[in-house]
Amino acid sequence: RWQQKLEQLRQEHGQLNPDGGLIAESGLRGRWRMVGERGWCWVWISLAPTTPPLIQDMDIQATLPPSPAMRTAAEELAALTARPARNALERLFEHSADFDSMWDRVQLANILCGPCTIHDVLSGDGAHQAVFRFTGSKGSADVRLVLAENGDKLLDADFCWPGLE
Repeated sequence: RWQQKLEQLRQEHGQLNPDGGLIAESGLRGRWRMVGERGWCWVWISLAPTTPPLIQDMDIQATLPPSPAMRTAAEELAALTARPARNALERLFEHSADFDSMWDRVQLANILCGPCTIHDVLSGDGAHQAVFRFTGSKGSADVRLVLAENGDKLLDADFCWPGLE
């Protein structure tokens, strides 16, 4: 079962190599980052308290680099945090999006973070959804973006402010 998952990861990401050491949660649990030719993975493992220790549970969170359309949408949304403009926001989102909620979120990002830039890509499938870390002069936000099926406009942008939850 895990061998199939690892083979699928190799096909998606290319050769995977450790990026840093194990981050231990306990003597039997920990995680590490693997970097591939395309994207990266976080691998979490839990070992059974047996001799020899056996894998009890494993979780792999794979991230592919955002597509050009996703990257552009994220950059345009980050730019709106500096000078929120409703007409620019409406051009960025699919017509079915909840503009009033999106408008409130962008204004709140402006207040809590200030003008933002993309600091990092935290997760995503490369094409339809991604989580970016937006960093501004006053704070940061993790922003989950979802692109429409046609891939050229956003359906949703959900802002999460670490430490304010």
